[in-house]
Amino acid sequence: MDYIRKLKYTYTQEVQYAQVDIESHDIVEAEYARVKGYEGNADIEALPLMLTGQELIDQESVIPNALLDPDADPFTAVSALRSLKLPLNVQKTVDRILYSGLIHSYEGRRYALTKHVVSLTSDVQVNILSSSYTNNVVEGGSLMGLPGTGKSTAVSIALRRYPKAILHDTGDGSYVQVPVIKTTAFTNGNLSALFQTFAARLDDILDTGTTHQDLMPRVNIGMMCARIINWIQTYHIGCWIIEEISFFEFSNSARSFENVVSIMQETGIFLFVTGNADVYKKLGSNLRLERRLLSQCVNMDDTSKDRGFMQIFLQKIWRYVLPDLRPLFTDEIADAVLDVTLGSVDMMTILISAVQSRYLEVQEKNARRGRKKPAAEIVNAGMIREIGAKQLERMRVLYRDGQLEAINEYKNIRNRFDSGLKKASEGSSLKEKMELEAAISEELSSGYDHAAKLFMVKERIKDVFDDAYTDKQIEYAFSQCEKSIEDFKRLSDRKKIQAVKAKLENINKTKKEKKAAVVKANEDEMMKDLMEAM
Repeated sequence: MDYIRKLKYTYTQEVQYAQVDIESHDIVEAEYARVKGYEGNADIEALPLMLTGQELIDQESVIPNALLDPDADPFTAVSALRSLKLPLNVQKTVDRILYSGLIHSYEGRRYALTKHVVSLTSDVQVNILSSSYTNNVVEGGSLMGLPGTGKSTAVSIALRRYPKAILHDTGDGSYVQVPVIKTTAFTNGNLSALFQTFAARLDDILDTGTTHQDLMPRVNIGMMCARIINWIQTYHIGCWIIEEISFFEFSNSARSFENVVSIMQETGIFLFVTGNADVYKKLGSNLRLERRLLSQCVNMDDTSKDRGFMQIFLQKIWRYVLPDLRPLFTDEIADAVLDVTLGSVDMMTILISAVQSRYLEVQEKNARRGRKKPAAEIVNAGMIREIGAKQLERMRVLYRDGQLEAINEYKNIRNRFDSGLKKASEGSSLKEKMELEAAISEELSSGYDHAAKLFMVKERIKDVFDDAYTDKQIEYAFSQCEKSIEDFKRLSDRKKIQAVKAKLENINKTKKEKKAAVVKANEDEMMKDLMEAM
């Protein structure tokens, strides 16, 4: 095969994938941003760049419309709170580990141009493969913590900006890059089940029916591993996330998880896992696996015990409770919620949803009697503790027992790693936690609600202009206005709408001009070729 030193492409003039709805399309066309030191490495420069500070809060929060729409049914809004996803203070650390893992995975590969074209669909064919040539020791990352501490949410938030698959057309050839494959380990699962899940996920992303599942051998683990390696190279897969790794049946047999480590070394793929304290016991003293799974470990239990941050985080959640209850937030209410939930994000949303449901039930009874009580007479710290004692007591016992066990196991496992690397990693993580905490605090104190204002602008523009602009285009224009227009946050709603509409028109105008320039350049090139031929 022939190898390509650097691929050729043009860089986008705006934020990558800003106007592409990556949630509606599994495969999107590549958009490149310059990354110093990696120019010409398409796999790296097609990855969306990391977010920081306020951008992380604004763009990575998942807020159901029912929590923003003032006309939403109250009971619908209460249940929607369970779908609220907000970044915790470790989010930037998780994002960094994932992004740096992808960089490290792709920087050790080279591009091979093959004559054997792989057809995914009638429109998509690939002929550029990736292969690892450094064969360095590849270290993985992990997100450990008890159920309900926000592990799955942190992973889903980190992946929101990444397209599931990226189509590259570089002139030399074309290929599809799958940045991340995410699978879940099943209870007492083995490698065969894990590999089948991997194949099924590929079929979902590439819309290939059951092609990859049918190609996966059923018995021979060696052949299964070879097939996974082939797919990693064909589809430029950079990271493999395995959730609930604690469920996996670790053993010393031929079906051992050691085979996954061998795949990592052969391809350079970055492995990222989530789990709880059980995984420490299952690994035993296998330092080879510990190094691959736990060397970059984020402990979510630390976040749940960080009382200062969790109070700020709770205040952020409280912004999305029923309008009548929003003014009731006090230190006393916060203490009651945190005492009852032990800092578990999952228990927080369960408790707050239950409190709101009780409030609505009481007010409905009062309405039938022809009167309505002030919200403060119904919802208070005592009522919160009462509901928590009834609905969460069993969860609290299990959580507390698991937390003590997890702390001890976590300390034991971390002591085996180099203290210098540990301190450097912890110092970086602490800084990132403080940055996000400060950004959330500043947002709360300013009184400006990015999500609510964006929802209002989006609804007004869509009402007037129907389907002229997509949600993604409006979100991007709104974000650009926040950055470029001084005092945008203080403008009236009407002026905010006007500013965003003007930005949308300007973006469309610029796109048309660029498209016309590309068409003219192509015509000029064709005319030049014609003249030379004559």
